[in-house]
Amino acid sequence: MDPSPLNYSELPATPRAAARRNRAIAAMLIIIALIAIVLFLNFGNDEYNLSPTRLQEVGGFTLPPGTTNLKSHLSSSHGYVLAAKFDMPAASMNSFVGSTNFGSPSGTTRPAGEIFNQTLGDSWWKPGLPAKSYGGTWQNSDVQGSFLIDQSNPLMYTVWLITSYN
Repeated sequence: MDPSPLNYSELPATPRAAARRNRAIAAMLIIIALIAIVLFLNFGNDEYNLSPTRLQEVGGFTLPPGTTNLKSHLSSSHGYVLAAKFDMPAASMNSFVGSTNFGSPSGTTRPAGEIFNQTLGDSWWKPGLPAKSYGGTWQNSDVQGSFLIDQSNPLMYTVWLITSYN
């Protein structure tokens, strides 16, 4: 007669075996937690349509009175990338540029830098090449960016800007 196979679940657990099992379970939980932390740090958090206060805080500028059509996207994995678009009264351009941390812009008449050719995955991010514009790039310590002010409409200018911090 063949002996029946052993069913280990019916055997009484020794304290030593139970301790080993508990350590194995604890080790697996720690590994899962570490993987979750690594994924969180690598993929970061994305914020869309930041409040004006949050946008000004992260972007380092003051939105002028009369700002409308505000859109933004903040990606924060390994630093941050902030993209924003808004309309402002044309008369506010100098005060807006003066409120920034941008330093001295280059004063180019075309979009500043290749950054404007990027696709950010946001349907509203389409700066194009306006007929008349003011733009520039800046770098202050670890912060860098580009901006473009579309001056095609003489009453309301559209501002496109992108900043990054590593």
